[in-house]
Amino acid sequence: MPLTDILTLLPALSWRGIEVPSQTNSLAFKHGQAMHRQHGIDGAFIEHTGRESATMSFRIPFRVGVIEYPDLYPSRFRDFWNACLDGSTGNLRHPEFGEMDAKVSSFTLSITPERRDGYDVDVEFVETTENNITVADNPLGPIAEAISVADAIKDSAAELTPKPEYEDGSGVDLLQALKQLEGMLFLAQLSVQAMINSVNNVIGAVNGMIDTVNQATDPKAWGVVDGLKSIEASLQEVKDSLAPNQKKIDFIIAQQDIAVRDASGAAGMKIADFLKLNPALARTGLIPMGKEYFVQVGD
Repeated sequence: MPLTDILTLLPALSWRGIEVPSQTNSLAFKHGQAMHRQHGIDGAFIEHTGRESATMSFRIPFRVGVIEYPDLYPSRFRDFWNACLDGSTGNLRHPEFGEMDAKVSSFTLSITPERRDGYDVDVEFVETTENNITVADNPLGPIAEAISVADAIKDSAAELTPKPEYEDGSGVDLLQALKQLEGMLFLAQLSVQAMINSVNNVIGAVNGMIDTVNQATDPKAWGVVDGLKSIEASLQEVKDSLAPNQKKIDFIIAQQDIAVRDASGAAGMKIADFLKLNPALARTGLIPMGKEYFVQVGD
């Protein structure tokens, strides 16, 4: 089979609406991780901070005489070249994973005297979230950070003697208080007003726990105090990010697989605002059936 006929059978990708065949392609990503270590303790608590952007590499043979792409070279090659010169976010349709927002990170053109019917191009794209939305834009982000820190200091808190208690003598030890804190933080996500009330209550409780732990003589208490102060700072960040006139937040359970764009449209929200409430969805673009996601409701 002639080379030009073989190229017709190659999987196609599309960049900014320009479809081309891909001779080879690869995709790679890493998970972001933060390492939290404590003095004198082997190993570390590894916190997952989210999947990093995927990188996708393609080799594209721009050749003359491909039946499926009669204008592949030079016309479509020059269109593709100009599209790649634009460093802004564009739409990439991956031959396996479908559409996603991406940016061109590198472009390599191979020119050899033996090849007179066109060029080979190696291009690499990097995945990006729409409008560069980050978890920091979402008031729920600091809540997740507070929960992670609470998990990290549980073991140290449990080993303190005597175990810290609330000043009112309620008998709730620090470990139990942190578990309750996790539950309150989760419940606080259901609406903005509930979040404000719960955050104020928990900040007060955390301040009381800090005062109690400061009375302990066990060196392990120092790490617990640092953790509690980190939680307090995260909660204060949540409180400061909330506006009195902000819309109520509710959650929906997806009844079927639904694209993020469709879900945001059905909720009457701009996709940027939708992703601020659901930052993890910016990395997938799809909400699977049965998954909960947040929306704004009311006037």
